[in-house]
Amino acid sequence: MKFEKKEKPDNLVALTNHAFIHLYNGNIPEVRNLLDNLSKLEERENFSLIEAEGKRNVAYCLATISFKDHERAIELYKESLNVCPDDYLCMFSIALLQYRCLRKTMDQEKMRENIKESIQYLEKIRCAFPHHIDKALMGRTLALIGLFKHTPCLLRSQPCEVYFQRALHISPDDRYVLEKSAYHYIRSNQLEQGRELFEKAIEITATSYSHHRLGSIYLRMYTPTYTYVPMNKQFSKETNVFAKVLYHVRSIPHRERNELINKAEYHFEQALELSHECSVTLFDIILLYISLKEYDNARKYCERFKADNIMQDVNFNIFVWKIMF
Repeated sequence: MKFEKKEKPDNLVALTNHAFIHLYNGNIPEVRNLLDNLSKLEERENFSLIEAEGKRNVAYCLATISFKDHERAIELYKESLNVCPDDYLCMFSIALLQYRCLRKTMDQEKMRENIKESIQYLEKIRCAFPHHIDKALMGRTLALIGLFKHTPCLLRSQPCEVYFQRALHISPDDRYVLEKSAYHYIRSNQLEQGRELFEKAIEITATSYSHHRLGSIYLRMYTPTYTYVPMNKQFSKETNVFAKVLYHVRSIPHRERNELINKAEYHFEQALELSHECSVTLFDIILLYISLKEYDNARKYCERFKADNIMQDVNFNIFVWKIMF
């Protein structure tokens, strides 16, 4: 592999990765050279800034690679922010990751503390507009404030729609702003507004998230009748557990194909094309085919769900067959 001269030879992460690649290729002299460069960085007057940048880079990698590493990424971003207190992108990154971590935090008091801290970061960013931040970051900041304001764990419901309206006004073509604003409108049962925003987001950059959400909107626009599906005492414990997960009210809607169903199916399929391991979309498309009584399609996606997810010990073919007959 050929390496070009770096514009920033003091990037800790880049130098370290460079050394690992040369080590893998057996280029020991170059490894020694890079290690010498790394050891000299600590002697420089601006080492704290170099180290802070390295922590931001590592935090970004952790946040991108794995959801379970979000908390460690937050710690690194905060350590970097202690050195660079006016790094607004770093503030946004902390708030964004803390919002994502809300789903796995059971402690309500801790959740409220994290929300309060995150909103403080976001308000600092908001106050820096337009002199120190651009419209893209401002729009995303407003959208994220709106999401925090609408969080169920808050003791009092807070008005949030104005934040999404302002975000869309400032950054009308930003995919993040479009997706999060659309999500807000769905939660507020304003399906048409949500549909329009997700369609616009897909026109800009198609994502699995947007396609899945848009498919879900089309399903909600079609109100089905419900068919009761009882739990079978002869099922294994594992199968009954999965049955409860599959549809917690123990019923599956009865649907017939129409234009809305076809659109939902199309967007679910597009979501799976863009993300082959999207278990939430697999879950929804299985339910869709069962509700349509298209059992062959349901079995096909059950097999894929079985292969992609942790409940591999459940016999999905038998399970789907039994809930049908």
